[in-house]
Amino acid sequence: MDYYDSGEVSQFHTDLSLLDLNGKEVLRKTISVNDPLRYGGITIYQTDWSISALQIMKDGEGPFNLAMAPLKINGDKKLFGTFLPVGDTNSPNVKGISMLARDLQSIVLYDQEGKFVGVRRPNSKLPIDIDGTKIVIVDAIGSTGLDLKTDPGVPIVYAGFGALMLTTCVSFLSHSQIWALQDGTTVVIGGKTNRAKAEFPDEMNLLLDRVPEIVASSGQSTTTSG
Repeated sequence: MDYYDSGEVSQFHTDLSLLDLNGKEVLRKTISVNDPLRYGGITIYQTDWSISALQIMKDGEGPFNLAMAPLKINGDKKLFGTFLPVGDTNSPNVKGISMLARDLQSIVLYDQEGKFVGVRRPNSKLPIDIDGTKIVIVDAIGSTGLDLKTDPGVPIVYAGFGALMLTTCVSFLSHSQIWALQDGTTVVIGGKTNRAKAEFPDEMNLLLDRVPEIVASSGQSTTTSG
């Protein structure tokens, strides 16, 4: 995990190895939020993190794994807790040592009466005595949430988006069509345009002014070969 100066978690990472059917590693990558692993059409995302267990030594015995559970508190900050029973565990009013953690850096401990007794870092090997019980925090075991996604239709979707953007750009291009129909000595000119329709008649007149007229003089025959 990466931490802010305030101690809050800023980023969490997971070291992933992909193995084939023979157990051979084919790919390894450390992923984080917004940096997934992609292989063979499958994308593996880092989605969340938590603390699954707390490993402790009790009076020199162990280590024991105590399951950590998420606790509901006001706000969006994470808080995990566990409970180590002390004395008769079958008693309806069993008491014990409470341990709380917001991350993997430090564990806060409370005695049987719920009073604060101290803070210990995992792997510090520094014992703490609580109501005659010596506790050593060996390790905080983290867990992560992974989201696997596969979608073979993604290339088709992207191709569709690309075609849509291309046709949208083409629609902004102006194009016009003009045609002519000759009926005897009469020539009919027509046309259409997809844009600038108000200016199109003027453009059409300018174009027609460039077309030369052929006028046959009286008594003179005109032969056209084509």
